[in-house]
Amino acid sequence: MKYYLEFVREVQEGRIPPVYLFYGDEVFLHRQAINRLKAALLTGGAESFNLSEIDGEETAPEEVVRAARLVPVLAVCRLVVVRNIPYFDQKPGLGSELLEAYLDAPSPSTCLVLQKAGPVDRRKKLYQLVTRRGRAIDFTPLSAGDVARWVSREAKKSGAVFTREAMDRFLSSVPGGLQGVAVELGKVLTYVGEKERVTVEDVAAVVAPRREETIFQVVDAVGEGRFEAAIDGIRVLTAAGESPLGILAMLARQFRLLLCAPDLAASGLAVPEIAARLQTKPFVIKKALAQARNFHPGQLAAALAGLLEVDADVKTGRQDFFPALANFFILGFKK
Repeated sequence: MKYYLEFVREVQEGRIPPVYLFYGDEVFLHRQAINRLKAALLTGGAESFNLSEIDGEETAPEEVVRAARLVPVLAVCRLVVVRNIPYFDQKPGLGSELLEAYLDAPSPSTCLVLQKAGPVDRRKKLYQLVTRRGRAIDFTPLSAGDVARWVSREAKKSGAVFTREAMDRFLSSVPGGLQGVAVELGKVLTYVGEKERVTVEDVAAVVAPRREETIFQVVDAVGEGRFEAAIDGIRVLTAAGESPLGILAMLARQFRLLLCAPDLAASGLAVPEIAARLQTKPFVIKKALAQARNFHPGQLAAALAGLLEVDADVKTGRQDFFPALANFFILGFKK
């Protein structure tokens, strides 16, 4: 989040260049950054005259240049925001040449913001011109620590504080990206109302766990012999729209991780290398290595074979999904 805090500091100090490129996956912060520029530049009662918001996918580059060259009305600066720009992915043409000419000598009375979700080609002349005359900011996804600090700050604005357990549960349940985090945080803060402490029970009441987290919880319950809890977790997945066959595939993938990850770790591979081999994320491997201690390798190999039988029985109609899975859990993992 360092890049965003640096941007905020520059805006507060009035160091605003004539052109920005906002790109990268953290689009929630794109919007926050644009709002910061609006608050800093659009003052004096003539805001509607000095703001142009343009859809880059529907607008030719020459129209963007025309908007950027307009003179501000009763103000020092105009703000032109071009969202969803395609220009960094297109082949050079007349329109891009006009935009390149503008970026080489941008109007000092306009702040032009070019916004695009995802990556851009840094070899393009447009990108090089932006970095020469202004600033290009890659809005990379935040680390877990940064997300936790952001959640704490936003909750504090509403007079609420998360307990450590509640924060851990919240972060493990919310989708990636601050947009999803903000939506789920809003639900939690609405639910707790004027309460000062947000507990793990509060989070569990309104935030559904991610399917990956639910699968971990199901397999944890199986390893501990809590079969009713395992079935409850499966019901959570079906309520979230997962199909029975999709759930069986997720369970098979999880048991396969538990079988393979310890072997790779024993061979001397580090967690990131194991994650690359198994095509998943390092935090998933860390959890899998801890979870695998609840099972012996023979159980895991038998589980994979058992899931194939359940899959065949469900597909052919010999068994219904929930009874078949309950029998699989109890017969395969009873202590």
